[in-house]
Amino acid sequence: MRFETVKKIRLLYIGSNNGTSGQRIAAFRRLGIEVTVRDPVSFSPISEKLLYKCLFEFGGILIVNFIALKMTRSLKTTEADIVWINAGDLVSLNFVRWLKSKYGLVVNYNNDLPFGNRDKRRWYHYKRSARAYDCLMVRSNTDPSLPFKYGTSYVVFMLMLADEVEHVCGVQFLPTFEQKEDIVFIGTWFKERGSFIETLINYGLNIAIYGDRWEKCENWERLKKYHKGRALSGKKYIETLASYKICIGLVSEENNDLHTRRSIEIPLAKSVLCTKRTYEHELMYSENEEAIFWESPEECARKCAELLSEPLKIKVMSEAGHARAIRNNLFNEPFLSGVLSHLINRGNYQ
Repeated sequence: MRFETVKKIRLLYIGSNNGTSGQRIAAFRRLGIEVTVRDPVSFSPISEKLLYKCLFEFGGILIVNFIALKMTRSLKTTEADIVWINAGDLVSLNFVRWLKSKYGLVVNYNNDLPFGNRDKRRWYHYKRSARAYDCLMVRSNTDPSLPFKYGTSYVVFMLMLADEVEHVCGVQFLPTFEQKEDIVFIGTWFKERGSFIETLINYGLNIAIYGDRWEKCENWERLKKYHKGRALSGKKYIETLASYKICIGLVSEENNDLHTRRSIEIPLAKSVLCTKRTYEHELMYSENEEAIFWESPEECARKCAELLSEPLKIKVMSEAGHARAIRNNLFNEPFLSGVLSHLINRGNYQ
């Protein structure tokens, strides 16, 4: 699918060329958009690790202004029709205003939860700049009053997305059902997650754990034999999802998550999604047919144990969940194409 207008759209993308941000850049290009990328991190005089430490602890006030100055100089001869800012934690209010004066339409896409309190002062610049954007794209579980509290005039509430190339074409070489291991959780350690995983182990489940910071867990000595590796990304992440019959998807209670990217990625990998019962999960999948839901760690453990005793049911459910995830169409290309069409129609782009 390609995006057609009277003339080719030139998009200035301010964000990382890696991870899910990089997937969106690739999706724009598949749609026929001409994309110029500027990664704010690359303009920082300090390391990325130190940069984000400054951001979390102090809001990065001085360093973000320095980055804005360097990027402004790099863009003096760059032409674009639309500016798409990913995240926005490293973009100052004055820089957004400068971009608007030069390019006209400036929008922000943020699939984190910048209006929450989990990330200390990381989103200081994002909140200050919110009023200057022509459109904010935020997650569906965002309190709808908060963007407008910061002066935003136009908001799009969105679900999380997968990528048609990375998560569909990228898992075409799947292991056979007989080659799959039982159950896996992929994610960073948080205190509540340690006790959750322990409950599953207490039920006799042989769960594999991948992710960072698990050595901080109080019962690390007990859990470390289940820990198979650190954080996963790219092809290795997708292949690991596909290598297990059941994948646990934990939502962040602190962020009031109602679904996550794993809610889409796990079924696409033809593994059974096992996650908390929420309003959005119930909209996305039929319970006990396309995914399994639970209210407590104990219910999760019991349902996993029951399902693992019925291999045929796992096979049928994984296929049904995969088909439903495809039908849900929560992919980069249709979303990005739809948003651009909407923005262009509002702005009478020719």
